[in-house]
Amino acid sequence: MRNRQGRICIMCLVAAAFMLCGCATPEYKLAWNKKFISRLPVMGENNWIIISDAAYPAERADGIETIATGKPLTSVLDYVLSNMDKAGHAGATAWISAELEKIPDRDAIGIEDTYQEIWRQLNEAKITTKTALEQDILKMIETEGADYKILVLKSNTQLPYTTVYLQLDCRYWDETREKRLRDALRTAE
Repeated sequence: MRNRQGRICIMCLVAAAFMLCGCATPEYKLAWNKKFISRLPVMGENNWIIISDAAYPAERADGIETIATGKPLTSVLDYVLSNMDKAGHAGATAWISAELEKIPDRDAIGIEDTYQEIWRQLNEAKITTKTALEQDILKMIETEGADYKILVLKSNTQLPYTTVYLQLDCRYWDETREKRLRDALRTAE
């Protein structure tokens, strides 16, 4: 009888241990959007969020994290912009490859609609948007982003040059106010 109670007690302890261990989802099993939401609060000025097309390379440099979303680029962009707006602390300047505007649908079916949707979302979110050749954007990220974290959200969109590069900044402090502050500090000297 005593031996049976001991086995039942051990089985209950083992079952409880499995239940407790199973409650926390390991990081690698989290959905892409939950990973993004967990990263967003620590991102800010000088960080980059890159919403990439399917062929964007996985980089091995420290500070660069790539998360495969399995979703269309415009869906990922919409989710990112919406959650950045809710978070409130980080704004962004969006960089778009100049090549994107020049690619006709005959060379990449669906690219013109995707281009229009990207611009619509960025305009609706009131994101300052700039264009440059993609190689120049990548050089800028390499130079300016060298000391800061970069989060790549890799989409399943198979259209060239559709990657959206979000250069984060401080949403509650803009360049105009910073310039006034710097001018005031100079005149105080």
